[in-house]
Amino acid sequence: MRAELQAERQRAALLDEGDAAPIFPAQALRAKALAARRNRLLSMRREGVIGDEAFHRVEEELDLAELALTGRGSSVAR
Repeated sequence: MRAELQAERQRAALLDEGDAAPIFPAQALRAKALAARRNRLLSMRREGVIGDEAFHRVEEELDLAELALTGRGSSVAR
């Protein structure tokens, strides 16, 4: 695992995308899980399994989880 983190740091340094933070394996896995949950939520809405109110409530939770994952909602200055 340590070798994977070091390799990710090296790739991030090579990319040098300014303010972009490196994506670590666990973070990437959580991002994929959130994307899968969001896709399922959209399917449930499209199929009429859930209504608008429930959809928006769960969508908000997913949005907040995504913000926490990416750090965009953080009040800490970079």
